[in-house]
Amino acid sequence: MDKETGRCVIIGGSIAGTLAAAAAATVFKSVLVLDRDKLEASVEVLKQPNTSFESLSEEARQHRSVQQGLQMHGLLAGGGAAFERLLPGFKQQCINSGAKYMADDVQVGKQISMAFGRQQMVQMPCPEGYSLLLATRVLFERCARATLLEQNENVRFCSSHKVEDLLYDEASGSVRGVRLASGEELPAEFVVDTTGGRSHAVVKFLEEKCGQKVNFVKFDVGLNYHTRFFKMPEKVLQMPQSERVHFSMCAPRAPDTDSGLVMMVEGNMYQALVSRMNRQKCGSSVDDFLAVLKGLPVQGPYNAVKDAEAIGPSFDYLGAQGTVRHFYEHCNMPESYVVLGDALAHLNPRFGSGMSAASFQAEMLRDQLAEAAAAARARSPNAALTSADLRGYSNKVQQQAAKAVELPYTLVRDGDLQYDFCTGPRSSSSIQSFMGAYINAIQDLLPRSPEVASTWMTVSAFLKPPSHLFKPVVMRKVLAHLLAQQWSATSTVMRLCMLAASMLLSVVLLKGVRATRIQ
Repeated sequence: MDKETGRCVIIGGSIAGTLAAAAAATVFKSVLVLDRDKLEASVEVLKQPNTSFESLSEEARQHRSVQQGLQMHGLLAGGGAAFERLLPGFKQQCINSGAKYMADDVQVGKQISMAFGRQQMVQMPCPEGYSLLLATRVLFERCARATLLEQNENVRFCSSHKVEDLLYDEASGSVRGVRLASGEELPAEFVVDTTGGRSHAVVKFLEEKCGQKVNFVKFDVGLNYHTRFFKMPEKVLQMPQSERVHFSMCAPRAPDTDSGLVMMVEGNMYQALVSRMNRQKCGSSVDDFLAVLKGLPVQGPYNAVKDAEAIGPSFDYLGAQGTVRHFYEHCNMPESYVVLGDALAHLNPRFGSGMSAASFQAEMLRDQLAEAAAAARARSPNAALTSADLRGYSNKVQQQAAKAVELPYTLVRDGDLQYDFCTGPRSSSSIQSFMGAYINAIQDLLPRSPEVASTWMTVSAFLKPPSHLFKPVVMRKVLAHLLAQQWSATSTVMRLCMLAASMLLSVVLLKGVRATRIQ
């Protein structure tokens, strides 16, 4: 439909806000993206590579509301596909600006190195469809903004515009726009709030103005993380791309609490991360940083940077917020107002799924707005979408947003709950206990089973749902591994009982198969 439908206001100009603007631009005449910080909005400037450490640091400081501005970011395959559907050409713009792109033609164990605790993933080709886009947060934001503005003349970024309050009409139960800190009021037919820093204000608004109690859960593992930049050694620069290690990770498995990650980013630099749980910190010196990497059970991240020259200071993120999920879908939301991004679900950053989660929510928003626009057109071919046409869509969007964020949220939550010191509600169900044992068994099998490793990668990259972990070839290997573990831990009498039970079960299953064939 024509873009003649009034104004949509997006609160927050980071990744989630930019993607929400891409969704809204398809149906609204005007989309204003409001951010309290100073953001570059010239497409010509944004498309120029920004690859020096000094310029990256300065741009990250300007967007100070993004706590992870100098934190490494990787865009997983499922999220990358969603980005491309929302912002066609985004991936190529990232590559042109210096991002490192790895597709399913690279080798696990060579260009990509992954370990979970002491279990290093088997050497194999990446699974079909797998990809990983590596860059700094600054680059991802620049390229998303450039692609959005270049393709949509109806979108405008408004820097240094701090939203103070929402314009709420009690009679109609709807949000009619926003009030800025300057006192200026901006009317809008639809408002999308994507700022995690405003989540307390959102909850307060819904409770005081709308009479809606917002339930939430929080899982906190006491995460501290530290990031450093390193100059890529000359010997690495002289290697062909196929011989370079682009991404090396050693993730923790309970009870271990330290992890390390090194990846190539723009400007011929490595970005390296040390994360520590249970409130542990890393010292401020380069030697302290390298000591934590060297102490990991797998040395891949340490080997990548041990001979590299450190650039600049350590960027420390202490007392990270943890995983917080607000259940807005259980509220009766005011009309013409929705909450997405970090304000809906703030995910533990060590899992690297925040950008993917934002892209899934933005795709959902685009589809819901398109549905409302189609309904308006069905009533009258020349009708423009109005706030009246959007009545009921706030609740629909929040319910669909909950579904869009469920997979990344569940994977992050269950990862946090591996640790006894994780605060937050726990389930005592046998299903959750079994799932914990099942995932541990999968990680045990990563060094020796390409089928299991490939399946794990596709699920972790949001290419397949978690149910894919239970396909027969994986389940057989996992159950055999669990049985072998249990066998080695039991007495001779118990082994005989288990053997007898297994034989009896086999006979029953065989009879069932034969009976089925006869019928």
